[in-house]
Amino acid sequence: MSRVVVVSIAVVLLTGSGAFAQLGGAQQLQDTFVGLNNAVDLMHGHQTGHAQQNLCIDNVQASDPVCDTYVEERFLGNFIQVGCADGDCAEVGLLQQLQAVGSQAQIVGPCVDAKSQAQTLDLTVGQGLSRAGGEGGGNANHVIVLQEDQYAQNSGGTMTESSNVVGLQNSSVGGSAGSTGAVTTTMTVSTIQSQAS
Repeated sequence: MSRVVVVSIAVVLLTGSGAFAQLGGAQQLQDTFVGLNNAVDLMHGHQTGHAQQNLCIDNVQASDPVCDTYVEERFLGNFIQVGCADGDCAEVGLLQQLQAVGSQAQIVGPCVDAKSQAQTLDLTVGQGLSRAGGEGGGNANHVIVLQEDQYAQNSGGTMTESSNVVGLQNSSVGGSAGSTGAVTTTMTVSTIQSQAS
């Protein structure tokens, strides 16, 4: 659903900038939102639980109008989220959350006119595990690869921006009967770039 909305927004903005494109310039905007959640809850008795998600996103848009003007934007993301828990009369809780937001914008004039680019990339990742009562435990893993690239060109030269994020988050909790434990991990990344010539 999010991808369809993003594509619709891009189409509306590109349609709205048609007069600019006819003059040999180009204007682009691309927004991407990714959200992943995993939860495992075990209560009493002998139990196991497992949740896994693997998501790959590749959003690309490019425009090649007249007068040696070319623009391209790309958002590439690969996300792996795995959580598992087991318990013998234990209460085990596991929660994983991931949110990635990317935004890119470009305006490139024809021939030797001005060029400008801006991009932001935000990532928030969290994991929480808890156990109490009987024997048991849990493990949670996140593997994240994010890349955001922009390229712009006209007769006045080229302009590029790139943001790359690679992250690994691993949490575990375990214990014998009668013990209590909890683990919480968070990771936050934010990048902002802009340039004009």
